[in-house]
Amino acid sequence: MLVEHFHNAHKSASSYPERLQSILRLKDVEIAFNEISTWPSYEQTPLLSLNKIATEIGIKEIYYKDESSRFGLGSFKALGGTYGVLRFIKDALEEEFGKTVTIEDIHTGKYSNNISKYTVTTATDGNHGRSVAFGAKLFGCKCQIYIHSEVSQGRHDAIENLDARVVRVDGNYDKSLEICKEESKLNNWQVISDTSYSGYTKYPRYIMAGYNVMAKEITNQMGKKSMPTHIFLQGGVGSFPGAICGYFWEKFNNQNLKIVVVESEHAPCLIKSAQKNKMTCVPVEKETIMAGLSCGEPSLLGWEILSSGADDFITISDDSIPSVMRFLSKNSPYIEAGESSVAGLAGLIEIMKNQKVAKNIGLGSDSIVLLFGTEGATDPEIYNSIIIASAGNGQNNIQINAPTYPAAYESVISVAPLGIGDNWNNWAHFHYSIDISAPGESIYSTIMDNQFGYFTGSSQASPIIASGFALLASFHPEYQPEHLIRMLLETSDPEIYVINSNEYLQGNLGHGRLDLNSALITPLFPELSISLNSETVINDFDGLASAGDTVAVTINLHNSNFWGTADSLYISAFVNHSGISINSNDFIIPQLNSGESISLPNNIITVNYSPEMGAGEYFLHFNVKANQHLPGINYETELTLPVSIYENIYYGDINQDQRVDIMDIIITQEIIMDNLPDANYNTSLIDLDNSGVPNIVDVVLLINQILTD
Repeated sequence: MLVEHFHNAHKSASSYPERLQSILRLKDVEIAFNEISTWPSYEQTPLLSLNKIATEIGIKEIYYKDESSRFGLGSFKALGGTYGVLRFIKDALEEEFGKTVTIEDIHTGKYSNNISKYTVTTATDGNHGRSVAFGAKLFGCKCQIYIHSEVSQGRHDAIENLDARVVRVDGNYDKSLEICKEESKLNNWQVISDTSYSGYTKYPRYIMAGYNVMAKEITNQMGKKSMPTHIFLQGGVGSFPGAICGYFWEKFNNQNLKIVVVESEHAPCLIKSAQKNKMTCVPVEKETIMAGLSCGEPSLLGWEILSSGADDFITISDDSIPSVMRFLSKNSPYIEAGESSVAGLAGLIEIMKNQKVAKNIGLGSDSIVLLFGTEGATDPEIYNSIIIASAGNGQNNIQINAPTYPAAYESVISVAPLGIGDNWNNWAHFHYSIDISAPGESIYSTIMDNQFGYFTGSSQASPIIASGFALLASFHPEYQPEHLIRMLLETSDPEIYVINSNEYLQGNLGHGRLDLNSALITPLFPELSISLNSETVINDFDGLASAGDTVAVTINLHNSNFWGTADSLYISAFVNHSGISINSNDFIIPQLNSGESISLPNNIITVNYSPEMGAGEYFLHFNVKANQHLPGINYETELTLPVSIYENIYYGDINQDQRVDIMDIIITQEIIMDNLPDANYNTSLIDLDNSGVPNIVDVVLLINQILTD
């Protein structure tokens, strides 16, 4: 959900200013790129096009810089922290020996004994600490990393596996940074942090230059692609967005790129700084699922660039993050994206749902957006988790139609309780946000002292769903979380809506009651979509579908990667608009495997538009049935295909009286002979040969059109 938007009135319209050159220059980026690109296992990460997503949300194109494979660490942070460690080692050796030390000498091991005595340290939510630990291991120094209480065990272990010592601190990220600074001063360790502050700016500058290896790669990868109109950047402390903003500002100043910074609503230090036009700290009272953005104190250097370089700041909630991660995992090619990685895409999707904000930011059908997929599944345990929660026990044990949280979040499976015989007994929450129902009354369970007892509540229903997921996962270990979720929900029994026929309950108890047997025996459902193959306007001169026209339509059918096979497909076309009628035979397709598409040029759907239809977008609907002869639940879905009706254009009607006749021929001839000024007429209506200017060929075609009609 889009929580807040702020337009930066202090955005500079000038070239990259001299005062920021001391923070970051293209020359610094070039030096970093030339070094980092020589490291073992360096590879340019891909710049992907998310065309399908762009079309769905209403913009022209999305470029996605996928950092999930960077140096095997799964994050862009590997560029900055590792480079910062190298620059520190070079500086420390030069101070120790009083002479210039080359990076080549460091690589060859000339100073390995000296380097082994140095210690680098930092505070982290995970990825930055991992990159510093990677740098320490790569170049041979010691490393101690501080993490806060909410950092997952998976991220702790990933850092420890790089031979770093990991210290967990009670409190949030800012507390861990505070302790890191204190202990580094006591022990003469070097902090390698991308968070800059007064008195500490040297290594954050190197880290920011390292981050811009991504920007350098993007400029190389763009080739003949159109430049982006907008760049969405995750916030955090501001070093990453500041670095990218600075690079594109200096290199492409004349392109009028808009920079949009995306933050979590729980850590909005940059948007608050923009609103006050000064660097502002905020308390982080609740951790965000986007762990890399959980920062309450801006970086001094990052903010210096963003304060006059960023166009807009937004904050978003956590609720859409898991679904956007799953959305990308269904992309072709597959994209593994961690929680912080999808913040830019999540923010873009939410903005496009709010046309007022989209207009203010300048987003529309011609927009091209660059996104940074900053991390992959850096914590696989979190990435692969399914969160289940009770929908609630009503208000004072009286039923209530309301959401309850966290169950109502889009990323959480919300569970409602049913009584004996699947009856709804009027004491719990019901709501459209509920995903599934399960038994929740008189559940026999354990109690203290080796006893058993009966319990009632939605908290009894949710463990049944959790155990259902566990059993399904053990039965189908190849299933991903999105497979498990879909198969458990979509095989549930909708008979509960017959048993509980009250109108107010319809659609408010989820897909149905858990039917674990069906979930276990039903083959993995396909994921089908439809697209236009061809559209031919019959007996029409301009080739555009207009009111009163008859159109022959054919379709393509697609089955997404990573889903099940569609067997024995039966497809029926229909319409829901009184002004549209169709003639079509049902389609039968023997099989459509996962990742396959099929064109159906011979299955023609004849669409008739009423003369009274207005211009606009309408829909053809398709009922699709498959897997009718397989065990378990049959697959059935409804797909929609958008079709457009255009304003009637009377080609040849130069006098625009809505008919083409001898007067149009006379006027056309007079225009050709310069007896009439063509500025008084829409000459495109008589450019029948598409030459760009009226000529004698147009007159011949015009006569032919009149005779033919």
